[in-house]
Amino acid sequence: ELVALGIDEWMKQSAEPTADESIELTEADMRRYVGTYLHEAFGIEVNVFIADGTLRSQLPGQPSFELLPTGVHQFAVGGLPAQVTVDIVFALNDDGAVESLTLTQTPGGTFELLPQSD
Repeated sequence: ELVALGIDEWMKQSAEPTADESIELTEADMRRYVGTYLHEAFGIEVNVFIADGTLRSQLPGQPSFELLPTGVHQFAVGGLPAQVTVDIVFALNDDGAVESLTLTQTPGGTFELLPQSD
């Protein structure tokens, strides 16, 4: 399909995930997720940050993508081709600090990443 359409047309076929409009994230809410997360065995690193009032994620050397809230501490990565979905779930401890980030990519798999200290 990629060859028949050409890369530009293929990328435009994205089926943008929908944010749950009932979830309103404040700047303080978003700040709790900000940080660098690492899966040491696979060398996967995800940087989560705030830009222009939105929560975003980025892998080194890649563009950043908006995180769209879909549930409590749950996000879908926006702006990807329709053939790829990425969901992120943050696990928080009793103090409200992030203990881990679970990234599920379809196709691809599920990976648990741990927050890195500054």
